Amino acid sequence: MGIFSPEIKADNGYRYYSINQLDVFNVIKTLKELDMSLKEIKQYLSKRSPNELIGLLEQESGILDAKIEQLQK
Repeated sequence: MGIFSPEIKADNGYRYYSINQLDVFNVIKTLKELDMSLKEIKQYLSKRSPNELIGLLEQESGILDAKIEQLQK
């Protein structure tokens, strides 16, 4: 999907990522742990900002609360 690509692809097939890409990787990993789809993550990354992240996490928090409530029933 082109969400996270290596900075360098070597001739031997090795992929190299920069330290600057670590933040993006951590955001993707965290959002996947919240069961977000790759499509949703890609949309977020295309317009990411601190306010967008806060809104997204608040929305996901509500969804998780609803799932917890349903499972408790």
